[in-house]
Amino acid sequence: MRRCAPAMALAITGLLFPLAAFSGSQDPHPVTKPEYRLKPGDEITIKVFELPELEETVRIRPDGRVSIQLLDDVEAAGKTPGELDRMITERYTEFYKNPRVTVIVRDFVDEKVFVGGEVAAPGLFELQGELSVAGAVFLAGGFRDSAKLNDVILLRDSGTGTPLVMRINLKRILKKGEPDVMLKPFDVVFVPQTKIAKVDQFVDQYIRRVLPVSLTAGFTYLKGDTATVVAP
Repeated sequence: MRRCAPAMALAITGLLFPLAAFSGSQDPHPVTKPEYRLKPGDEITIKVFELPELEETVRIRPDGRVSIQLLDDVEAAGKTPGELDRMITERYTEFYKNPRVTVIVRDFVDEKVFVGGEVAAPGLFELQGELSVAGAVFLAGGFRDSAKLNDVILLRDSGTGTPLVMRINLKRILKKGEPDVMLKPFDVVFVPQTKIAKVDQFVDQYIRRVLPVSLTAGFTYLKGDTATVVAP
């Protein structure tokens, strides 16, 4: 019996181990990530099954559209690849019977924010995960002694070609723990040296004229002539 004991123990262990491994690998609440939505600057390839002459690779323009053979301009930004290929498929039914379209994302635009003004190292920074206004300032090396923290400006794309402007009291956020503002792709954070009087004049004089030419397509809303001031 003593010789059989180790064998029995191994057999029992062999039965328990797969069960334990199986039960541990099951996630009762799997996390579903949202499907990627196309953005200006993304490069996509459009393929149509058995119609190779319609295959083309295009980059989504700053206005969110792409030019496609036979269809002219098509709105692409804001759609998932699946939504876009279904829309193109439907449009191609005017010319072909049962077209089968596939949209492949070849290159993703870099999502960035710009931090400027009275910070140690102004510039473009990649937006990876969640980033607040205060976090962006510290990412830019922190603020200078000359910074006016109670009048920080946040510019955001409104989707209409003109920027939304938020005036943020970063001093109260840092000292009193008030809620910070989370950034979105292509936001611009500007820490001024003195209090800002007229926002429109400030945006034209201190934002549009000093932004680097390396800004990607996502910042084109800053080329507008007006700005809309909103509460943070």
